[in-house]
Amino acid sequence: MDNKNNDFKEYEVLGLKVRYRSENLDSNERVDAQDVINLANKEMNAIKTASPNLSREEWAILAALKLAQDYIAIKQEYKKSLEKMDLVSSDVLKTIEEIKLH
Repeated sequence: MDNKNNDFKEYEVLGLKVRYRSENLDSNERVDAQDVINLANKEMNAIKTASPNLSREEWAILAALKLAQDYIAIKQEYKKSLEKMDLVSSDVLKTIEEIKLH
């Protein structure tokens, strides 16, 4: 039996049993599967509470869209932070070079 299949565990999402395992971020890190399930359930339950008349599929789709939006916003913020850090580090290097020259 493939060892990777042993990593799958059963969880409950919106009352459904699902088999899930988190994927490796890189060779050393893995996001905890329970954390992923908890976040998904939290988002879907919030939508379910706000819109109980929607179907389970609609709750799931809206939660996926919300999580995708959050992910994209975080990526954009991270990129801006890296760009800002690059500018600051360039300024610091220029200042150091100026100090060395004087």
